Amino acid sequence: MPTQHGRILIVVSMLVIAGVALALTGAVAADEDDNESDEEPHFEILDIETNAPVTAGETMRTEITVENTGNETGTQSVSFWLDQHKKDEATVELGPGESTTVELTYVTKEGDDGEWTHTAETADDVSQKRVVIEDPDDSGSGAGSGGSTGGTTAEAVFEIQSVSVNDPIKEDEELVVEVEVENTGDADEDKRVWIDLEDATVNGTTVSLRAGETKTVEIIHDEPMDAEEISTLTVVTPDDRTEMEVEIEPLVAIYEIESVETNAPVDAGDVLNVTVELSNSGDVAAAQEIALVMDGITMDTTTVEFGVNETETVTLTYHSTSHSYGEWDATVETLDDAESMTLTVEEPATRTPVATEEPSDDTATPTASDDAAEDPDDDGESVAEAPGFGVAAALVALLGAALLARRRLG
Repeated sequence: MPTQHGRILIVVSMLVIAGVALALTGAVAADEDDNESDEEPHFEILDIETNAPVTAGETMRTEITVENTGNETGTQSVSFWLDQHKKDEATVELGPGESTTVELTYVTKEGDDGEWTHTAETADDVSQKRVVIEDPDDSGSGAGSGGSTGGTTAEAVFEIQSVSVNDPIKEDEELVVEVEVENTGDADEDKRVWIDLEDATVNGTTVSLRAGETKTVEIIHDEPMDAEEISTLTVVTPDDRTEMEVEIEPLVAIYEIESVETNAPVDAGDVLNVTVELSNSGDVAAAQEIALVMDGITMDTTTVEFGVNETETVTLTYHSTSHSYGEWDATVETLDDAESMTLTVEEPATRTPVATEEPSDDTATPTASDDAAEDPDDDGESVAEAPGFGVAAALVALLGAALLARRRLG
């Protein structure tokens, strides 16, 4: 048997071995974490180039070079910000060691003039620089473009002559805006024409116009729009702006009634069934209530929701009562369609009373007078003279006889 000192040595040895095992396990786990981290994609920003400074109304272009310094292929979003406002982004996929340059743009607008913090960003890296957007009134646009006459600097002025829009359109359709622009100035120049929806710039194009020239340009916005939030369109040049209403229609489900079948006529007290086949000719699948209305009263409803160009069959019911017989003016209704009909609930059949058996001529029917004739009272008078009104009449008669006997005895 080991001594106390030997037991202590054994315990200490076991603790040392356990500690070494834990340390080795932690080191292996750390190595695995490091390896996993090394294997992940890592998108690093190598360079940013812009065309700044630009004049308000012109397009700011930024070229961002990104390299995947990780060991796995990955996909990330590369975004371009001015201060805290995201202006554009693009999604890129890069293998290990690969790099690419993406061009992101922002159509500057009136009021953007000033100095901004330009930020290029991926999920793993951020790079910033300062850029300037100049005020059109201070930038000397048009200077030298058309020369000078009598010491006056020539200037191009882009005025909006007309605007046409392809509305009304659905929320998921393209908004097409045609703008007629005239250069009413005395210099040839390129300037930006852009469109805003609720004060947010959505697209634009650059127009080249000689002095006195007019052009019609088309600007398209192909992103989904919210009909509840968008109603104002603004067309803008550095020198002019026109505001107008634009009609955006929401996407809806249109449930049309294709056919209606019933089990009418039914007997009062039975269940009346109305089977309806519906189709969706709208833009989206959306929940909608279908109702069965009889004589202006809603008897049953159900909710349907199915896809565009699909059909569905539902059954509406009315539990008739014994008193609800007759003809009903009925309608099956959706938000967009209705089908009318006449439904009949038939009156229940009248019950025939059960016939009672008549006594035959050979059988004598006993009467109260017969029984009374055999039961004379104390005075020798027969109860047979009393009408045959049954037990109650007999009791009254007995009570009267008793009172008469009492008087006589008195």
